[in-house]
Amino acid sequence: MHNRFWRNGVLAVLVLTAFGAWSWAQTFGTYPHSPASAVVGVWYEEGNPALPCYVNVTPGSGRTAIFTDATGQKARGRIVGRGRVLVNVGGGLTGEVDGNVLYWSDGSYWTR
Repeated sequence: MHNRFWRNGVLAVLVLTAFGAWSWAQTFGTYPHSPASAVVGVWYEEGNPALPCYVNVTPGSGRTAIFTDATGQKARGRIVGRGRVLVNVGGGLTGEVDGNVLYWSDGSYWTR
């Protein structure tokens, strides 16, 4: 009888430890405060679903990104802070995310 309680106790500890590790990984694996998380993904020029735009982080860089506008033109850029971006086009374009809108310094905007 003593061995059964001990075995069940060990099993309970293992299950709780595994669940705790899994829940920790889920929380921090999608850490919402990473600079890229506010910017990466599909956007729509001027809110038009027929004009998709994309922001993709360069693998392994964390902050270097490729910005693709609705015409398919691509430009390299950098995510400089949570929701702030710099894009290498012309004299340099800057943008800032406010909720579900990415406002560009040239007066245009993208929405989610």
